[in-house]
Amino acid sequence: MFRFFLLFLITLFSLVAYSQDTISQLDSQGRKQGFWQKHDSLGNLVYDGYFKDGYPAGTFHYYYPSGKIKTISALSEKGRRAVVISFFQNGQKMASGNYYEEKKDSI
Repeated sequence: MFRFFLLFLITLFSLVAYSQDTISQLDSQGRKQGFWQKHDSLGNLVYDGYFKDGYPAGTFHYYYPSGKIKTISALSEKGRRAVVISFFQNGQKMASGNYYEEKKDSI
């Protein structure tokens, strides 16, 4: 079941990312809109994900400096609720859980 969920998230992200033609854009009110990427001072990708009206929406991917996936977060309710899966650098699952307003919400 977990593999199916993970495959679904990755496929959904790939399809939506392919349809985007701009990265890291602000709207006329200065809010983040669409697909965003953040890089550290060395140019390594820190995260990528979508914003709607300045709030995180959909799936975010966080990366280790090596480029491997560190965390996948599926966000809803203007970023207040998240389902999170974290991985070790070797790709093995570290932990998963639900968060509400950045606090653990369940086992």
